Amino acid sequence: MYHYEIGELLLRRGTDEPALIVGVKDSSKKVWGDSSIKRKLYRIYNNRTGKSEWIPDVEISVKFQKADERGPPPNKRLV
Repeated sequence: MYHYEIGELLLRRGTDEPALIVGVKDSSKKVWGDSSIKRKLYRIYNNRTGKSEWIPDVEISVKFQKADERGPPPNKRLV
């Protein structure tokens, strides 16, 4: 299951556009295969648009990655 914390920095896959998690709440939907656990909704703030929106946990894992998981840019050496 996907778990993110408030204040965590995410980067949109493909564009590296930053986004920040500013809220977390339980969804009304259950985790597939385990009806005892509810899925999460995360409120994501987009600095470019200045708006925030609620996004399901599964969608976040597809569209975003954690900033610390990104690694070095391709074809660039670390000094």
